[in-house]
Amino acid sequence: MRCQTAISQLGSLLDRELSPLQRGGLESHLLGCTPCRAYWRSYQQTVSLARDAYAAEARPPAPENSLPRARD
Repeated sequence: MRCQTAISQLGSLLDRELSPLQRGGLESHLLGCTPCRAYWRSYQQTVSLARDAYAAEARPPAPENSLPRARD
Protein backbone atom coordinates (compact mmCIF):
# COMPACT_ATOMS: atom_id res chain seq x y z
CA MET A 1 0.00 0.00 0.00
CA ARG A 2 1.22 3.48 -0.81
CA CYS A 3 1.33 6.16 1.86
CA GLN A 4 -1.18 8.32 0.00
CA THR A 5 -3.70 5.47 0.02
CA ALA A 6 -3.06 4.79 3.70
CA ILE A 7 -3.56 8.44 4.64
CA SER A 8 -6.80 8.60 2.65
CA GLN A 9 -8.21 5.66 4.65
CA LEU A 10 -7.48 6.92 8.16
CA GLY A 11 -10.89 8.51 8.64
CA SER A 12 -12.58 5.28 7.62
CA LEU A 13 -10.35 3.34 10.00
CA LEU A 14 -11.26 5.64 12.86
CA ASP A 15 -14.97 5.39 12.03
CA ARG A 16 -14.73 1.58 11.68
CA GLU A 17 -15.92 1.69 8.09
CA LEU A 18 -13.21 -0.52 6.54
CA SER A 19 -13.71 -4.15 5.63
CA PRO A 20 -11.50 -6.63 7.51
CA LEU A 21 -9.30 -6.94 4.41
CA GLN A 22 -8.91 -3.16 4.03
CA ARG A 23 -8.25 -2.75 7.74
CA GLY A 24 -5.62 -5.48 7.69
CA GLY A 25 -3.84 -3.87 4.75
CA LEU A 26 -3.86 -0.46 6.38
CA GLU A 27 -2.72 -1.77 9.77
CA SER A 28 0.06 -3.71 8.05
CA HIS A 29 1.19 -0.53 6.31
CA LEU A 30 1.08 1.45 9.55
CA LEU A 31 3.22 -1.17 11.30
CA GLY A 32 5.91 -0.84 8.66
CA CYS A 33 5.79 2.87 7.89
CA THR A 34 7.06 5.19 10.60
CA PRO A 35 5.88 8.45 8.93
CA CYS A 36 2.35 7.13 8.40
CA ARG A 37 2.25 5.78 11.95
CA ALA A 38 3.22 9.21 13.28
CA TYR A 39 0.59 10.83 11.06
CA TRP A 40 -2.01 8.33 12.38
CA ARG A 41 -1.20 9.24 16.00
CA SER A 42 -1.48 12.93 15.18
CA TYR A 43 -4.74 12.31 13.33
CA GLN A 44 -6.21 10.48 16.34
CA GLN A 45 -5.16 13.27 18.70
CA THR A 46 -6.65 15.94 16.44
CA VAL A 47 -9.98 14.15 16.21
CA SER A 48 -10.03 13.60 19.98
CA LEU A 49 -9.33 17.27 20.68
CA ALA A 50 -12.01 18.35 18.22
CA ARG A 51 -14.57 16.02 19.82
CA ASP A 52 -13.67 17.30 23.29
CA ALA A 53 -14.01 20.92 22.17
CA TYR A 54 -17.35 20.22 20.54
CA ALA A 55 -18.61 18.41 23.66
CA ALA A 56 -17.53 21.35 25.85
CA GLU A 57 -19.41 23.80 23.64
CA ALA A 58 -22.51 21.63 23.63
CA ARG A 59 -22.76 21.52 27.44
CA PRO A 60 -25.20 24.02 28.94
CA PRO A 61 -23.63 26.61 31.22
CA ALA A 62 -23.77 25.96 34.95
CA PRO A 63 -26.48 27.90 36.77
CA GLU A 64 -25.14 30.95 38.56
CA ASN A 65 -26.39 29.77 41.93
CA SER A 66 -24.32 26.58 41.66
CA LEU A 67 -21.03 28.48 41.73
CA PRO A 68 -19.34 28.92 45.12
CA ARG A 69 -19.51 32.46 46.49
CA ALA A 70 -16.45 34.34 47.62
CA ARG A 71 -16.20 34.92 51.36
CA ASP A 72 -15.57 38.39 52.69
